[in-house]
Amino acid sequence: MQQSELQAQLLKLDNSELQREAALAFREFEMLDDASIAALAQGLSDKDRGVRDACSMTLVSLQNQGVEIATHVAKQILTDDIEVRNLAGDVLIKLGTSSAAVLWDYARHDDFDIRKFAVDIIGLIGTEADVLILMACLQDSDANVRVSAAEALGNIRSDIAIASLLEVYQTDEEIKVPIIDALGKIGGEHAENFLLEKLNLEEDMYIQTACIDSLALCGSKIEISHRLAEILPSAPEELQGIILKTMCAIAFRLEQQIVLHNDLRYIAYNAINDEDPDIQSAGIIALGNNYSIEDIPSLITELERNNEATQQHILYGLLTQTSSTIIVTIINAFIEKNTDTLDALISIFGVLRELWNYADEEHAETILENLQRNYIYSQNDISKFIFDFIQTINRVVASQCVAELLTSESPPEQIRALETIAKAGLLELRDNVEFMTNIPGEVGERAKQILQELR
Repeated sequence: MQQSELQAQLLKLDNSELQREAALAFREFEMLDDASIAALAQGLSDKDRGVRDACSMTLVSLQNQGVEIATHVAKQILTDDIEVRNLAGDVLIKLGTSSAAVLWDYARHDDFDIRKFAVDIIGLIGTEADVLILMACLQDSDANVRVSAAEALGNIRSDIAIASLLEVYQTDEEIKVPIIDALGKIGGEHAENFLLEKLNLEEDMYIQTACIDSLALCGSKIEISHRLAEILPSAPEELQGIILKTMCAIAFRLEQQIVLHNDLRYIAYNAINDEDPDIQSAGIIALGNNYSIEDIPSLITELERNNEATQQHILYGLLTQTSSTIIVTIINAFIEKNTDTLDALISIFGVLRELWNYADEEHAETILENLQRNYIYSQNDISKFIFDFIQTINRVVASQCVAELLTSESPPEQIRALETIAKAGLLELRDNVEFMTNIPGEVGERAKQILQELR
């Protein structure tokens, strides 16, 4: 079937099935003439959704005629039908950069809504070749168009636009935040210095927050984190967590570390209690790896969240760079705090087991001695859980725990020790069990039963 015949069939508005067939049949041609492209573009506004979708698919498939197609499709954004306009916009976006220049005239249209729509699409598909028209749109009479222009320039990320963005920032209150966002995406030393300056000078917290977020995106030197650290103590409390997050984000990107001075650690504590998980993580990172007694409540708060990444960070620091007294205090406080549920303990001890080989001899010995005491004086599930952990790390120490518990004068404790021996199959304690068979009553009888099991 010839293209002219398909055009007639597509425009035959009383048979949607034939229209859909015609629209899809155009895909068999390597090139379409102008009338065929015009017919397909007109089909985007057909009353039948199937016809519209078929026309859209065919138009998008003809990438080698992008400019010609975009020229006809762009006319559809003039319609008041939002569904048709969005469909046309989707086709233009999928056609890519070939659509951008076609939309320049629409970015100058009398209707501000059409100007904004055109600018939005250019911002998604444009290149440096489209920067000049977008810079002109920064002067548009409608604030929404100006906002879209700033956002589009940020998406294109051309430093050519920085001077215009800075100039407009000085005179246009309505688009200060979009300009800040754009500068964060563009980046570069000029943008970074401007953002730091405005963070210090602007009093509007919304603008300050935008500056911080943009610095997190574009900051390329650790000195930026240091400069943010200088203003951190005097910043409003509502901004301190956001600033800290940005400091850590920049440092992480540069593979460096930011640790707050002792007199600023309270800011990290507040961050750990924030509702934003990223700010929480920044608080943990800002404490470094060498913890103090004052850090313990915040560390426990974070450990209880069962975030494996931060658990690993904290426990690695506790095992390798923190006084063994601190880690023992942490473990004791954590065990006491989690007597009602084992979920958090299971998570913590799972990570601790993975990191155990990083512990030096002093830390390993101190921790195991502490866990031995906790095993002996704890009850029920926690006691069993601690024993299982110790046994995984060091079976000799685990056997010593149970042997010590056997010497208790409390029959219930002796029974607990015997049950642990039976469950764990501690053959090395067979002689201890045999000795217990001489004790009258329940303890001796249970010892005899377990002795048989150990043979």
